[in-house]
Amino acid sequence: MTGMYLDLIRIRFLTMLAYRVNYYSGIIIYSVNIGAYFFSGTRSTGTRRRSGGSRWRR
Repeated sequence: MTGMYLDLIRIRFLTMLAYRVNYYSGIIIYSVNIGAYFFSGTRSTGTRRRSGGSRWRR
């Protein structure tokens, strides 16, 4: 009976661990993609985009 509870605890722990690894690796991959997008945009144009404000001048 105790072995069954230990198996259940182990499976729940591994499930939670897999969820956490998937979550944090997703954040890292997203950050790398944003960084690559930003630096590829600055290399191709040679200038940085200005952040904020409107691009239409009056």
